[in-house]
Amino acid sequence: MVSSSMVIRCVLTKTKSQLVLSAGINANKFSLDHDHIESIFGVNWLGHFYALNRLYPLLRETGKMNPPTAPRIILQSSEVHRAAPSTVQFESIDEINDARLGPVELYARSKLAMILGAKYGLYERVIKPNKDNVYVISVHPGAVCDYSFYVHLILPRWDADYSLRVNRSTRRCSSSGSRHIRAFWGSC
Repeated sequence: MVSSSMVIRCVLTKTKSQLVLSAGINANKFSLDHDHIESIFGVNWLGHFYALNRLYPLLRETGKMNPPTAPRIILQSSEVHRAAPSTVQFESIDEINDARLGPVELYARSKLAMILGAKYGLYERVIKPNKDNVYVISVHPGAVCDYSFYVHLILPRWDADYSLRVNRSTRRCSSSGSRHIRAFWGSC
């Protein structure tokens, strides 16, 4: 299902505790990949979905290690998701391959798919019911007003004092709801 020209950047650390899904193409004209799927949607969401499905069993096992290490899955989304057409349902390939959408709408729809896929697909249908010790976050890096919060997610620095400083500073500047490690959905 993944396009042969697709490049997925996945970072999996030596401890298998982080998966960063940040590949993306932006504002290209409508085109179909070799699987006959709209290319922006294919790279920005389906590629991540594919990589995540291949790597999730490893992340799940890492979450069961002793001592418990909760792996983090970080999907790089965008505030542009708000520009997705209000008619988006993700119900059919014909809807995904709608050539009437412009470049911004195509990109926005792909980023909306990431947010909804993280929250309602991965967290609600996989992590939560299976009680997996895995964190998932979908984030627009430009909206994180305290760089230490972003670094805290990426780097394995989990000491209590650092965590407390980060939580205080992100609450102070948050404009789109609670920002915490377990789930960040913004106000989508």
